[in-house]
Amino acid sequence: MRELLGRHEDLASARPDEPAVVHVRDPHAGTVQTWADLCVRAGEIQEALTDQGVKPHQVCSLVLKDHPDLVPTLLALWRLDCPPVLLDAKWGARMTSSVLAHSTRRSA
Repeated sequence: MRELLGRHEDLASARPDEPAVVHVRDPHAGTVQTWADLCVRAGEIQEALTDQGVKPHQVCSLVLKDHPDLVPTLLALWRLDCPPVLLDAKWGARMTSSVLAHSTRRSA
Protein backbone atom coordinates (compact mmCIF):
# COMPACT_ATOMS: atom_id res chain seq x y z
CA MET A 1 0.00 0.00 0.00
CA ARG A 2 2.68 2.50 1.03
CA GLU A 3 4.98 1.51 -1.83
CA LEU A 4 2.26 2.04 -4.44
CA LEU A 5 1.36 5.38 -2.87
CA GLY A 6 5.01 6.41 -3.01
CA ARG A 7 5.22 5.49 -6.68
CA HIS A 8 2.17 7.59 -7.50
CA GLU A 9 3.59 10.54 -5.59
CA ASP A 10 6.98 10.12 -7.30
CA LEU A 11 5.29 10.18 -10.71
CA ALA A 12 3.29 13.26 -9.71
CA SER A 13 6.56 14.95 -8.85
CA ALA A 14 8.55 13.75 -11.87
CA ARG A 15 5.83 13.98 -14.54
CA PRO A 16 3.05 16.17 -13.13
CA ASP A 17 1.47 17.04 -16.48
CA GLU A 18 1.66 13.59 -18.04
CA PRO A 19 -1.66 11.73 -18.44
CA ALA A 20 -2.09 9.03 -15.82
CA VAL A 21 -5.72 8.00 -16.39
CA VAL A 22 -7.75 8.50 -19.56
CA HIS A 23 -11.43 7.64 -19.29
CA VAL A 24 -12.97 6.07 -22.38
CA ARG A 25 -16.49 5.21 -21.18
CA ASP A 26 -19.45 7.53 -20.81
CA PRO A 27 -20.30 9.59 -18.90
CA HIS A 28 -16.62 10.41 -18.26
CA ALA A 29 -15.30 9.67 -21.77
CA GLY A 30 -12.54 12.08 -22.67
CA THR A 31 -11.67 12.96 -19.07
CA VAL A 32 -7.90 12.96 -18.65
CA GLN A 33 -6.25 13.01 -15.24
CA THR A 34 -2.57 13.78 -14.89
CA TRP A 35 -0.35 12.36 -12.18
CA ALA A 36 -0.54 15.71 -10.39
CA ASP A 37 -4.35 15.80 -10.76
CA LEU A 38 -4.62 12.42 -9.04
CA CYS A 39 -2.50 13.52 -6.07
CA VAL A 40 -4.22 16.90 -5.68
CA ARG A 41 -7.65 15.26 -5.76
CA ALA A 42 -6.46 12.58 -3.33
CA GLY A 43 -5.54 15.34 -0.88
CA GLU A 44 -9.00 16.87 -1.19
CA ILE A 45 -10.67 13.51 -0.63
CA GLN A 46 -8.35 12.73 2.29
CA GLU A 47 -9.36 16.01 3.92
CA ALA A 48 -13.06 15.28 3.35
CA LEU A 49 -12.70 11.77 4.80
CA THR A 50 -10.90 13.13 7.85
CA ASP A 51 -13.60 15.80 8.30
CA GLN A 52 -16.20 13.02 8.19
CA GLY A 53 -14.45 11.15 11.00
CA VAL A 54 -12.35 8.57 9.17
CA LYS A 55 -9.37 7.72 11.35
CA PRO A 56 -5.99 6.26 10.36
CA HIS A 57 -5.95 2.46 10.16
CA GLN A 58 -9.75 2.29 9.93
CA VAL A 59 -10.99 -0.32 7.46
CA CYS A 60 -12.98 1.43 4.71
CA SER A 61 -14.98 0.10 1.79
CA LEU A 62 -14.53 1.38 -1.74
CA VAL A 63 -16.93 0.53 -4.54
CA LEU A 64 -15.06 -0.09 -7.78
CA LYS A 65 -16.75 2.04 -10.38
CA ASP A 66 -15.62 3.76 -13.56
CA HIS A 67 -15.37 7.25 -12.07
CA PRO A 68 -12.65 9.92 -11.98
CA ASP A 69 -12.58 9.80 -8.17
CA LEU A 70 -11.81 6.07 -7.93
CA VAL A 71 -8.00 6.27 -8.04
CA PRO A 72 -7.79 9.48 -5.96
CA THR A 73 -10.02 7.90 -3.30
CA LEU A 74 -7.80 4.83 -3.18
CA LEU A 75 -4.75 7.10 -2.83
CA ALA A 76 -6.50 9.06 -0.05
CA LEU A 77 -7.22 5.85 1.85
CA TRP A 78 -3.61 4.76 1.45
CA ARG A 79 -2.43 8.14 2.77
CA LEU A 80 -4.57 7.56 5.86
CA ASP A 81 -3.21 3.99 6.21
CA CYS A 82 -6.81 2.79 5.88
CA PRO A 83 -6.96 -0.66 4.32
CA PRO A 84 -9.64 -0.55 1.62
CA VAL A 85 -12.18 -3.32 1.18
CA LEU A 86 -12.77 -3.26 -2.56
CA LEU A 87 -16.35 -3.93 -3.60
CA ASP A 88 -17.78 -4.55 -7.06
CA ALA A 89 -20.96 -2.57 -7.77
CA LYS A 90 -22.29 -5.59 -9.69
CA TRP A 91 -22.14 -7.98 -6.73
CA GLY A 92 -25.51 -7.12 -5.28
CA ALA A 93 -26.57 -6.56 -1.69
CA ARG A 94 -26.14 -10.13 -0.44
CA MET A 95 -22.55 -10.58 -1.62
CA THR A 96 -21.58 -7.06 -0.57
CA SER A 97 -23.04 -7.60 2.91
CA SER A 98 -21.16 -10.87 3.22
CA VAL A 99 -17.84 -9.33 2.20
CA LEU A 100 -18.33 -6.42 4.60
CA ALA A 101 -19.29 -8.76 7.45
CA HIS A 102 -16.02 -10.64 6.99
CA SER A 103 -13.93 -7.47 6.59
CA THR A 104 -14.57 -5.66 9.85
CA ARG A 105 -13.19 -6.23 13.31
CA ARG A 106 -15.26 -8.03 15.85
CA SER A 107 -15.14 -7.40 19.56
CA ALA A 108 -13.75 -10.23 21.61
